Amino acid sequence: MGVGFGGIYLPAIVSVATWFDKRRALAMGIAVCGSGIGIFALSNLIPIFMEEYGLHGTLLLEGAIVFNALIFSALLRPLPTRKAVKADKSDRRSSVELENLDSKHAIARKEAEAAAARAAESKVSHKV
Repeated sequence: MGVGFGGIYLPAIVSVATWFDKRRALAMGIAVCGSGIGIFALSNLIPIFMEEYGLHGTLLLEGAIVFNALIFSALLRPLPTRKAVKADKSDRRSSVELENLDSKHAIARKEAEAAAARAAESKVSHKV
């Protein structure tokens, strides 16, 4: 039963975490509460099953319930992935080109920071 509950709980929590971007915390809370409610309901049914079916029948019923839930948890699907667009040879860039592009961006960023610093200094010098 422990393996069955583990096989039910983990996929449900992981699928909720991957499917929800907005209000993920609320969705995770509902998913976790659902497992607690299920365990609460099953623990109230065990004495009834024990009286009606005995120990052997109760364990068979619990196993059947968990097995059915395990099958449904196996049906959970991951997020659909975006189709990868095949690039032509003309679209591919070498690592050297990408490094040059990164260095150009870094230089432009430094120049923009220096210009912002000069503008801030000129505002300060005009006030004084």
